[in-house]
Amino acid sequence: MKRLTRLLTVFSLFVLMVGFLEFLLGFLHLGRYDTEFTPRSSFPLFIPGEGEFANDYVTNPHFRGALSFQKFARRKGKGVFRVFVLGGSAALGWPGEESDSFTGYLRRSLDLAAPGRFEIVNVAGMSYGSHRVLDLLKDVVRHEPDLVVVYSGNNEYVERNVLPSADRRGGPMYTIRNQLSRTNIYRALRLVLWKIPGFGKLLARSRSVDITDLRYSPAVNRGTLHKSSVVDDQVFGNYRRNLSEMARVLGERNVRSVFCSVPVNLDSWRPAEPPLRFGDRNEMHRWVAKVKEGEGLLSKDPARAVKLFGELLRAKPEWAPGAYYCGKALEAQGDFPAALEMFRIARDKDARPVRAFGSFNDTVQAVSASGHGAHFLDLETVFRENSPHGITGDMLVRDYCHPTEAGHKLIAKTLLPVILRASGLDGIRQMVEKSIIDDPTAQRKDPRRLGNELYAMGMTYSLGGKPGEAEKIYRKVLKLNPRHVAAMNNLGGLYLNRHRISEARELIRRALAIEPDYINANFSLGILRLLEDDLAGAEEQMRKVLSLNSQYPAALALLGDIAQRKGAFREALEFYWKALTLGFENSHLHLMTGKAYLAMGDKAHALRELENALEFDPANEEAAKLVETAH
Repeated sequence: MKRLTRLLTVFSLFVLMVGFLEFLLGFLHLGRYDTEFTPRSSFPLFIPGEGEFANDYVTNPHFRGALSFQKFARRKGKGVFRVFVLGGSAALGWPGEESDSFTGYLRRSLDLAAPGRFEIVNVAGMSYGSHRVLDLLKDVVRHEPDLVVVYSGNNEYVERNVLPSADRRGGPMYTIRNQLSRTNIYRALRLVLWKIPGFGKLLARSRSVDITDLRYSPAVNRGTLHKSSVVDDQVFGNYRRNLSEMARVLGERNVRSVFCSVPVNLDSWRPAEPPLRFGDRNEMHRWVAKVKEGEGLLSKDPARAVKLFGELLRAKPEWAPGAYYCGKALEAQGDFPAALEMFRIARDKDARPVRAFGSFNDTVQAVSASGHGAHFLDLETVFRENSPHGITGDMLVRDYCHPTEAGHKLIAKTLLPVILRASGLDGIRQMVEKSIIDDPTAQRKDPRRLGNELYAMGMTYSLGGKPGEAEKIYRKVLKLNPRHVAAMNNLGGLYLNRHRISEARELIRRALAIEPDYINANFSLGILRLLEDDLAGAEEQMRKVLSLNSQYPAALALLGDIAQRKGAFREALEFYWKALTLGFENSHLHLMTGKAYLAMGDKAHALRELENALEFDPANEEAAKLVETAH
């Protein structure tokens, strides 16, 4: 007992001494030296310019293709208010140029009203999620920002594919290490060690891996990997941690910050349609037929459609398309509040991983209120209040998350008061607002830029199940920009689906003549060769696709089909299971997997795959006949 008392006494004295030392070191304000040790982004974001940009920092060419070219003065002028904007493609201005984004409108209008007083720097990147944004922020804070705007949240599921182990950064050990690194004792020890030769390298962050470089990221298969409760938890955890760390980094440096909720298109973007799963096949057939009936009633008899899809929602509340169709019917009836709620449910339950949850915006608000001095800008509500009947459609958001010109102008007008109050120039607000509204940039766009914007709308029609409308759009794109390879390939794909082989062949050939390594066109050429019964040519194309992206699941599935046609059933199964592991699923893939198992005499596994094929498509007659045969 005495020994335990002595140990407790010694431990208590040790804790008191550590606490007293931590208290004394606090008077030295060691946090001011943190910028010497805060890891920079995994690759320098800005470098000194040359030639006409000799007095500027410019965007590192390493990021060409992901970020836009930006510049700002190496020596910040007196009275200059410097704003950095971080986020993904929506903040970058895709499918237009950065000058078409809200940062372009703000830059031009502020320059007109107060020449030389503002620097608006857009550091948003294509497909960048919060992890990459945080990485770039570590460089941004070194360049004397007065205000940082974070507009991020549409790429979190994409980033989960790129950073599959990002969730491992959480947990108790991560939290303990993170807290200890902020103590004064740790800071003092780090300063001492920094002066000892050899220790500096140990404290520096390795640059061997650049997580911001899309060229070195694992393949991202948008729209094929399914959501799950496990993945959802990882995505939420990653998003919360990254936003919280951004708020902390900015708050500790006394940098003003604005965290924006991210508006999305709720009523013009149909959710992915996973199979309607019912235990009884007859019940499944009945509901598939009722869905088709309900789709036909949306414009003719919306009241009946509301009733039908309401029954479906009660039977299958997890099926996102049911909520979406119910929302469309309610919208047609004029019940806009109820329609909005249905669209929100459809968004949150959508199986397509690129879709963010509504809870993401709740997370943004919570992080903004966490005590680091961040300002919350609720753009989701602003868009809803400025769209017809409070339902954000393609008037403000052209596809799922990319704003139109009107949307970008609305963001610029909403951000403007925050920027002007922070800079002390609130008096020029009316002049700047008028300049934003009257900015004629949209009318001066060249055909290439207009073609890109139409292309985004064409993809929306394709994903929304409107191939006829998509074809018209892609034709317009090619009139504006005859070298738009993505539009060529997508239009060729529409023709392949309709077996318009000669037209498809010509478009795919033109696309590959312009860009030989364009992966989607190479895949389309493989499909074309398969339709022409050229197995050797199709196999060659699919292997080329895999050489460009080893995790292209559709190419793996097609190689499985080719192997099966050659009688190599074991090889076929290997390809099929690689595709399934990557989350690629459809009725045909399960059917072909079942047929390969049947050919090898494995009836148990064959039945399971054939049943899966019928779940995805109850009308798959070949699968139904094979199930009967296998039994």
